[in-house]
Amino acid sequence: MHELVTTNFGAIRYSESDIYHFPSGLPAFEAETRFLLLERPESAPVLFLQSLHTPDLAFITIPAAHIQPGYSVEPELADLDVLDAAGLAKCTLGALAILTISEGSVTANLQAPVLICAETHRGVQVLRPESPYASRHPLPLPGGGAPCS
Repeated sequence: MHELVTTNFGAIRYSESDIYHFPSGLPAFEAETRFLLLERPESAPVLFLQSLHTPDLAFITIPAAHIQPGYSVEPELADLDVLDAAGLAKCTLGALAILTISEGSVTANLQAPVLICAETHRGVQVLRPESPYASRHPLPLPGGGAPCS
């Protein structure tokens, strides 16, 4: 077992099999290639992508289908190659939307989801400018507040 002391979650114990590899990093964070996907019951369905390289960097995400029922993104062959899933008979793909929280508003990026393959523990963020989804999809405020605009 390994231990990572993070800014947001304190000490986290993990094994190599818990790591998600992002071979290309994330846009603007290309050096960040290894993450833990953290679930906290008190913040479900929110998930955190915690960097193993930078202990104070964690992306707040949520399954895109939780925000937009019927949400789908078709992975391209290049995405499947990055996910090391092109040859797999089955790859359980998860699509996570990165949340942005600023001055009383919360938005989700549904246009550039993070795709993760459960079988290979690899991930990639894909940009789909032609998609019908918004890059700043407004979410309700915690506590049942109205959606932010």
